[in-house]
Amino acid sequence: MVIRSTIVNEARSVEIPLDFLGPAEFTAKIYAEDPQDKKLVTIETRPVTSDSSLTAMMSSGSGCAIMITPQSTSTE
Repeated sequence: MVIRSTIVNEARSVEIPLDFLGPAEFTAKIYAEDPQDKKLVTIETRPVTSDSSLTAMMSSGSGCAIMITPQSTSTE
């Protein structure tokens, strides 16, 4: 599991390459401030690989947290 988070003083957008991930499929869970209401958090889940990149868009005084975990390979 990989967890990365940041808080910024000024609004910014950060491109995060995921080339550090191994040769597998992962799930990224992205926690970010709701752009419509700063008191709320949005949670987005998406599949990623080492070829993927994520863009974190943060307003002034907000932040972002990303948790990356291996995708389950169970065959239930």
